[in-house]
Amino acid sequence: LKAIMSGAEAYGVVCTAVSTDDSRPRRIQEFDENSLVRINEITEDDDKIYGRIVQQVPSASLFSRKSGFSTLAGDIASLATKKKIDATVKQAMVSARIGQGAFRAEVLASWNGRCAVTGSTLTEAVRASHIRPWRDSTNAQRLDPHNGIPLIATLDALFDAGLITFDHNGALEVSRAVPKDQASLLSLQGAHLSRAPHPQAVEYFAYHRDQIFVST
Repeated sequence: LKAIMSGAEAYGVVCTAVSTDDSRPRRIQEFDENSLVRINEITEDDDKIYGRIVQQVPSASLFSRKSGFSTLAGDIASLATKKKIDATVKQAMVSARIGQGAFRAEVLASWNGRCAVTGSTLTEAVRASHIRPWRDSTNAQRLDPHNGIPLIATLDALFDAGLITFDHNGALEVSRAVPKDQASLLSLQGAHLSRAPHPQAVEYFAYHRDQIFVST
């Protein structure tokens, strides 16, 4: 819920219950496997939490997207099976995977506690994500703060999906898959990092450009 409130994408499955009697747990009779509903605007009212349904999308449209959100559960599950990793190290890697813990603190500190592009210091809206995706990194790279970048939620989502990247000087590059009107709306053209990438981050950015960025 915190991730959704910070800008993460959320989708729901529409199910039909066997019984509509709220006095007992309901069982799923069937569900629509061909479409999902996109949810945002999470609000709280007393002890209940509500999300606004804003769009219905085909399930197939998400299958090809290999973003950090779509692989989160699998990444953490795969780590849980690694018996040779110390429990403390394993917890640190889980925290790093979700952009929390020491990894987040060190990434933010390396960029003076602000978004690397906009300069926003509203840390509730800033994510600390991996440049070379967690799923493609070694254990050492997963904990390396030079493999992290703090970006506001919108830029982070685009970076994670490979729709934007940064060149060796820090200039932001926009994928051709992003409509020009949307790039303009989001002020992507001409944007850049507040400073050139750290020398130890250069290879990570190169990997993102070569392997993650959607150039066409």
